[in-house]
Amino acid sequence: MLRSNRSFVSSIFNTNNTMKKTLLTLIGMLVALIGFAQWTNMNAPDSINYTHLRVHPDGQKIACNAHVYNSTTFQYTPYIVSSANGGATWSVFPGQNMMDSFWYQDYYYIRTFSGLYRSSNLGESFELVIASVPGWGEMAIAPNGNLIVFNDQFDYPNYSTDGGFTWTSGTGLTPNGMYSFALANNGNIVAGLTDGVVYSTDNGVTWSMSQYNGGAAWPNVQRNSISKTSDGTLFCMEGNYFDVSIDNGLTWTSVTASPIMSTFVDSESAGNSVLAAGIFEIYTSVDQANNFTSELVFNSNYDFEKGVGGDIWNARQFGIFKKNFGGVGVAEFENTSMKVYPNPCTEQVTISLEGHNSDFQVDIYSIDGRLVKSIANQSFTNTLVIDTTELESGNYLIILSNDQGIMTCNQLLVTNN
Repeated sequence: MLRSNRSFVSSIFNTNNTMKKTLLTLIGMLVALIGFAQWTNMNAPDSINYTHLRVHPDGQKIACNAHVYNSTTFQYTPYIVSSANGGATWSVFPGQNMMDSFWYQDYYYIRTFSGLYRSSNLGESFELVIASVPGWGEMAIAPNGNLIVFNDQFDYPNYSTDGGFTWTSGTGLTPNGMYSFALANNGNIVAGLTDGVVYSTDNGVTWSMSQYNGGAAWPNVQRNSISKTSDGTLFCMEGNYFDVSIDNGLTWTSVTASPIMSTFVDSESAGNSVLAAGIFEIYTSVDQANNFTSELVFNSNYDFEKGVGGDIWNARQFGIFKKNFGGVGVAEFENTSMKVYPNPCTEQVTISLEGHNSDFQVDIYSIDGRLVKSIANQSFTNTLVIDTTELESGNYLIILSNDQGIMTCNQLLVTNN
């Protein structure tokens, strides 16, 4: 991936825009320094155990399921800890024993044994969406916004087109509950189950079983994490081992990782590296999950979550931490802060730029350095919505610039069919 980044930067250098040269030079420097990025304590309350951590696509709204264990009464007290400003400050609210949580539009959803709920105020209060959710395991969000859940009775998956209020049975397979999912570069939804990995090419309506090791039977094990690196490679975690797909989840090859004396609980990608959270350590692989090295010893780890700009969040015992990888995903200059959402997008993307009311030039480049869309004199008093229907599926770089020498950029994944 580093080679392709250099080619991309080199092609942009052929332009006469000095600001773009400076910006992308700094991006290249940040990519080179990616291995030296450090974990930062986000100063969440340190007496709480954090489990399901979810980052909104705008990168500012954070919500996390948490609990405190009383060793005298042997009881768990649940909480929801959330932030409206990217983790600068936190609020703590009474919680519920949830099975899953996720962001959908501007609502924070939680799924409990009693139903599916959503909150518009970062978990301070909730409204009931549906009392009986037709499935279990993790819930996925398709590129077109469909919600997806798998039934626990080996029934068909179910999908909702209205934010979870009504559900329709899907077709194709009868797999059991979903433990993880990822969106492939071509828009496929890839889901990890107990009996294998499945994929959908039509936003969760129909499903097919992925092929494993040239047609071998899938091992019967929970697949608790599927992650995607910058070049589109998918990694599916099976205990201390990983399966790899380079064709958007259709076929998988198992990788025999080096033995590590810690059970993996979650994984996530940063650039083209793979991070694995062990019970007490975090490990990194830079060779397609063939080998892992210990990066950091922590208290008990529970959850990884990818934020904006390549940032990785870690929910663990007594704290929330973030590792800022910077570079490829986002660069900020002159106190500007561009946000791109939804990301991935299909038909349109919204751009917001905090702290500036002036006009900006908007340039969208493909990953091989081609200028594919340019919009001049766009004001960012509020937000700008850009039509992306003519863009092919793939990774793009959005660059904003103005005549005052202010620039910022962000990476965008388009998943048009």
